[in-house]
Order: sequence, then C-alpha cells, then structure tokens
Amino acid sequence: MGEFREVAGWQAHVAVSKRELLEAKLCPAILADMVGGVPVDSGELRDSLDFEVIGDDVGRIGSRDAKHSGPVEEGHEIVYRDANGAKVHTGRMVPAQPYMKPALYRKRGG
Repeated sequence: MGEFREVAGWQAHVAVSKRELLEAKLCPAILADMVGGVPVDSGELRDSLDFEVIGDDVGRIGSRDAKHSGPVEEGHEIVYRDANGAKVHTGRMVPAQPYMKPALYRKRGG
C-alpha cells in the first residue's frame, strides 16, 4: 500500500504548476480557438484578441480594445443616429456569431 507524506511548502508548488499550465497550455489553446473562430471583416477584432494570467489561477482571454467583441458574440440590433443625433432603433438584428464560448467550452484532452 502507498504512503502519503505532506511536504512543507507544497501549496506554492501547486500554485506555480497552475500558473504554468495557464500560461503555457490552456490560455494559448483557448486563444488559438478564438482566433480561428472569430468572424473577420477588417481583422481588428481578431488582431486584438490576447490573454493574460492574473495571480496563480486566473486567466483572462479576449479583447480589451475592440468594443464590438460582445455584440459579435451575442448578436445585436442595428441602431444609427439621425441628423439630430437621436438614436434610431431599426428593429433589425445582426445574428450572433459566437467565437468566445465555443473556444472556452471546447473539450480539451489531458
């Protein structure tokens, strides 16, 4: 039968391993899937996608600059401003083009 011994400082090793996993494997894999799945018009949204690891166990992936990343993912109504600057809601919708959720929820091995 096996034996278990707790090694002093084990928590720090686990935290480093989680951060290394996020930086080296998980975040780059999700980012690559997002880049591969994002619809491209001008390329601004695709080129703005990036990731960062915060602390030992949080990764953020997406765009800080492209304000249309959410509307592309979720869909949106076409709205414009008239000659007086008032918003005009057309009632016409641009369908969702998901690229973030499919990348995030993709089953990954190992």
